Amino acid sequence: MQARKVLLRFIPICYAALFAFAAQAQGPLRSQASSSHGTVVYEDQVDADYSTVTVKKTDYPLTRTVKIGDHEHYDVVVNDPYGIVRMKGSYRDRALEIPDGIFFYYFANGQPESRGQFVDGAKVGIWQCWESDGAPRPERIYLGNDRERIQVALDLLEKAPTLGSARAEGILGETGP
Repeated sequence: MQARKVLLRFIPICYAALFAFAAQAQGPLRSQASSSHGTVVYEDQVDADYSTVTVKKTDYPLTRTVKIGDHEHYDVVVNDPYGIVRMKGSYRDRALEIPDGIFFYYFANGQPESRGQFVDGAKVGIWQCWESDGAPRPERIYLGNDRERIQVALDLLEKAPTLGSARAEGILGETGP
């Protein structure tokens, strides 16, 4: 009778241990992706350039939250330690190497810094930019083609043309200022 009582106490403990072991064997939250929209895939720490923190460079790392978005994209939101959103955007791949969609960047004070679109990893169209006090800066036009990516990679093209200079150069198919 005593052995039976011990066994009845031991079985729930074994089930609990087995469940905990199975959950741990699946790995961290990062590997438990679900196919349902809006499910958090993982959270991690990132540097100011939104790359994964490998060596702690600051006492105030940013937090990146990755969720499953529309059309098999991964929606990303980066917050600073105070909860202020610093970046929103979506990526085509789970490794977050191919930005694809509308991106928003914000200053530390919460004011918008820039907004624009990526297509297959390249900036395209008109990107709006602001100063930290909310004053507008010149808009930039990105063509998003391979020629521009090569020029940027080779440091032949430092910045995309502003809207005014693109019109003057006839990039938009218009002439004159």
